[in-house]
Amino acid sequence: MLFRSLIRSGVDVNATDSEGRTALHWSVERTKFAVVKELLDLSARIDMLDGRSESPVHIAVRNCQGPSDTIGKMMVNVLLQRYTGPKKQLVDLQSATGDTCVHIAVRAGNETVLQALVKHRPNLELPNNANETPRSLAASQSPAIQQLVGGAAPPPASPAARPQSAGRGRAMPAPPTGVSEAPVSQYVPPAQSAPARAGQLDMPVAQLSDQSAAPPGQVRASEAGGVQASLQALQAHIKRLFDNDGFEEEFEYLESLTATQIQNEDFTTALYPHNKEKNRYTNILPFERTRVVLGPVEGLVGSDYVNANYMSGEVPGSHNAYIAAQGPKEVTVFDF
Repeated sequence: MLFRSLIRSGVDVNATDSEGRTALHWSVERTKFAVVKELLDLSARIDMLDGRSESPVHIAVRNCQGPSDTIGKMMVNVLLQRYTGPKKQLVDLQSATGDTCVHIAVRAGNETVLQALVKHRPNLELPNNANETPRSLAASQSPAIQQLVGGAAPPPASPAARPQSAGRGRAMPAPPTGVSEAPVSQYVPPAQSAPARAGQLDMPVAQLSDQSAAPPGQVRASEAGGVQASLQALQAHIKRLFDNDGFEEEFEYLESLTATQIQNEDFTTALYPHNKEKNRYTNILPFERTRVVLGPVEGLVGSDYVNANYMSGEVPGSHNAYIAAQGPKEVTVFDF
């Protein structure tokens, strides 16, 4: 990519313009997810502050349109995940108006982003220039927002608690070494006995399946207006993908999520020798916990297996409403 050529020629990836913004600031602003990832690979600073004392995370949080905005969520999550310093310090950074990322997310009523932020124990009593704290802003928001903000334990508020801006085009002081934090999201697998792991596959790609319930405080689409609201959100999301050339970026994001998730998944049945010929690809397999189990045929080993996952929807009663399957092979036509 052009960036790598420029870096090799001596261009500073963290150089700023007249507004104190870096290439990372502008790429986040314009929702160019692939460019953001490239810049992060080239060691772009996530805690750089522009002329308004905003970090790229401030911009990403403000731009995220909510649960249906996949690219917006991707942007916030990748910035949090890739920051190597204390993430609490990052989410507590205050802009020229005194707003932290949490102020912005609460004011917008953005539960999805707020869930990612509160995991890092932000100071919820930190006042902005208008003397508003995230908790005071939450008072006028939904019960779900109030629950999220009330669920974190902030340190005592004090004037000294406010992080000092490092100024235009400057980064916050380097974090202390040896600090480790939990990742933005952690999947805790169900207990398994000696499962087959993804490391046995040729490549880290698998079918996605979502059987989990909505996280605490998250309003499901059915509670926000049912099917019609879901369809409108989907339409808006697709338009956003078209407008921002986001389909490839979303695919890459889903693929990266899969690569992480399958490290803890069980593929035992899919990897049995008698089932291997039923898999079109050796690296796209159904999870043991969500695979479609066919009625067994007496005397036919492996007759309960097909390369397919159950998937749940957002509408009430839609648990296991859909099936994601590979195309049939000659040996699996009967199974379909």
